[in-house]
Amino acid sequence: MSARALPAPQPVESLDFSTLLQAGDGIVIGQMAGEPLILCERLFGTASIPAGVSAFIGASITGSPLAAKGNGMGLSSYGGLFRTAEISRTIPVTIYPMHYHRLGPAMSSGVIPSDVVLMQAVRDEGSGRLYAGAGRNYMYEAARRARLVIVELNPNAPVIPGGEIPDDVPIHHVIESDRAIPEQSYPAPGADEERIAAHVAGLVGDGATLQVGVGSLAGALLAALANHKHLGFHSGLINDDVMRLMQRGVIDNSMKSVDPGVSIMGNPVGTRALYEFLHRNPAVRMEPGAYTHIRATLARTDRLTALNSGLQVDLFGQVNAELGGNRYLGGVGGLADFVRGALVAKGGRAIIAMPSCAKGGAISRMVARLDGPATLGATDADCIVTEWGVAHLRDKSLRERARQVIGIAHPDHRESLKAAAKAIGLA
Repeated sequence: MSARALPAPQPVESLDFSTLLQAGDGIVIGQMAGEPLILCERLFGTASIPAGVSAFIGASITGSPLAAKGNGMGLSSYGGLFRTAEISRTIPVTIYPMHYHRLGPAMSSGVIPSDVVLMQAVRDEGSGRLYAGAGRNYMYEAARRARLVIVELNPNAPVIPGGEIPDDVPIHHVIESDRAIPEQSYPAPGADEERIAAHVAGLVGDGATLQVGVGSLAGALLAALANHKHLGFHSGLINDDVMRLMQRGVIDNSMKSVDPGVSIMGNPVGTRALYEFLHRNPAVRMEPGAYTHIRATLARTDRLTALNSGLQVDLFGQVNAELGGNRYLGGVGGLADFVRGALVAKGGRAIIAMPSCAKGGAISRMVARLDGPATLGATDADCIVTEWGVAHLRDKSLRERARQVIGIAHPDHRESLKAAAKAIGLA
């Protein structure tokens, strides 16, 4: 792939979205650290938007779509991850409850409208090649279908192997940016999270290939693996905690059955130190969800260990990772993809780690019935971990599942759960 000629850069002020957009357009915007900040400010700050225009914002870590309030633009996403849940409290967000590996094909087919694409890019000074910067995702599939593709060229974005933009991805307008790439950090884990992490560490064997989410609990889980050896990494997201394990040699990918020697990821979400670590790093490769999340890849990944979380677990082992109260807080995302992949991988393990309670202990997250969708069904259950221990649910009877789930609930809520189990014939 050679250096690619681009349209001449133009000032962002010359882009008039009130005339560039057409009624009913669907806009797809780079998400997380791949958000094109100047283009988003221009779009969401446009007062007059044609009727029926909607923007697919994915998982926003900046909250910039909040600026769209009042201009009539609709918003959509695949979940309420990062600040997208906050955005949805102010502006209605249409949710597509899709497995992450389905998002690219849904854009290629037009199920998710992709008439206009706003994406981040960076040119590698050495080769002259164009890269997707801090997020490839589903952007190429969307851009190939789009009528209009606008690129924000930012030299601060990392050049990550695998992020090369193919020549068949059209680019119609280019603006230049010098903005810092959006960063995301997390609070230090609390005592309960560290207790959960200690239980999880005992379930992860040396040589396992990790998939992990983000957040303070994910940070605690990774920190607890600091004395493990020869771990691999294959995940939708990579963060500073993963970077630190790579720098220490804990993650060396030496025992991976798929992509040995390389950490595979789809999105970097972290601090500037992470983006600098990833820049031209041959030990890392960026891939789309159609590779990172599909069963054909995951089933061949021996000892795949999926480390994820949820909002509730019921007595059957079902997991709600989407709805908290009456708010959409999470999403399907890659959860089911990785859990089901781990269950069919040789030596694989699917771990759901979460605190036993919410609201300072007032609300049990181990429940008789879920308050929201069963993001993971009973047949997806493997290991559930709270600060009180581990429930091993794979291939267990419903009665045994109920007993084990109650055993990792907070002691204050166990009697009510036992009564609920008895009422439905599980005790």
